[in-house]
Amino acid sequence: MSGRYIGQSWQDDRNPGGPLASIIILTIGIVVGITIMVLAKGCSVKPMPAVVAQAGCNECHTPSREKMTAYFRKAGSRSPEEMANAVVRTRNGRLLAAIAVVESGGNPTVRRSGYKKRHDGAFQVNKKYWGKVPHDAAGQALQAEAILAELTETMPIKKALALYGGDSTDKYTKRVLAELVRVP
Repeated sequence: MSGRYIGQSWQDDRNPGGPLASIIILTIGIVVGITIMVLAKGCSVKPMPAVVAQAGCNECHTPSREKMTAYFRKAGSRSPEEMANAVVRTRNGRLLAAIAVVESGGNPTVRRSGYKKRHDGAFQVNKKYWGKVPHDAAGQALQAEAILAELTETMPIKKALALYGGDSTDKYTKRVLAELVRVP
């Protein structure tokens, strides 16, 4: 290490500003690093795993109501404003919007019956397994969010999506993830 002793301190030839310049540069580096980490993290709310990492809190991750309304309108929803208001109030609005469009085209009044099954609402929830489905889109969105939260506690998000969609293959998960890319 090359340097010289000047007055009361050691001055490094590689850093002509001395120790003060080193401290300033180090401090700036730390501030920039913390800023990058905060921006990358987004917010203090813990998001759901992997796929829904962009949908964490209302302040920084939730798309605007206008963009979400336009998205549901384009998807053919009969109640685009109601659906937009419902999903932007949740922690996982983008994912729920994608599920609603895949399941029902974003229509909260859809009722479908299949083999020994009845699915209700925009998120096509089976009341036999998950309880009574609310009539309003906001209640349906909160119910779907609770179902996903319960499923993701014990399994990865992709498997949880497949189970939510009642699909033993990954076709449903792929459809939801493909739609998620289109959600604003």
